[in-house]
Amino acid sequence: ESWEGSALLSDDGASAPQVAVNASSTTAISWTIQRTKTEVEVNTRVSGTAWSSASITQLSAAAQNGANSAVGIDSSNNPMVAWSYQYDGTNYKIQASTWDGSDWITAANLSGILSAVGNVRLAVNGNGNAAAVWSGTASGGSLQLVYAAFLKTLSTNSWTAETVVSRSTIATEVPRV
Repeated sequence: ESWEGSALLSDDGASAPQVAVNASSTTAISWTIQRTKTEVEVNTRVSGTAWSSASITQLSAAAQNGANSAVGIDSSNNPMVAWSYQYDGTNYKIQASTWDGSDWITAANLSGILSAVGNVRLAVNGNGNAAAVWSGTASGGSLQLVYAAFLKTLSTNSWTAETVVSRSTIATEVPRV
């Protein structure tokens, strides 16, 4: 195999790209971009097709600061993206959206209120099962803990309630999944 030529996927101001490729070479890339607020965008392409700027979708709400995106894709070519966002100007939440085969499903809130948030990570297997993990400090808390949520139903973007998966007595950072 050989590398394809490069393609411009975003406007100026984009940063922190994340990429996922499945076994059939369908590719999804998410990134943040600075506009009035920082937004999370995604672009996908099926193997054998060209990248297109018309395929760029803004996932985070324009009025919120989105960041820390993570992307995954299942064997049915359904990408999903998780990210953090500043929902009230001070505190944060984690959201995720999945592609249902024709459109991006409205973002689901995965977390409660966090006064600080760190890295968001996402893993997807071939059956469409997904795990999102992130580090964060609960509102009113003092330790940064690792949380997880699991996708229950892809077609409805339904996730389990968040669960603390790290020790609750030790500060943690940079989860991996």
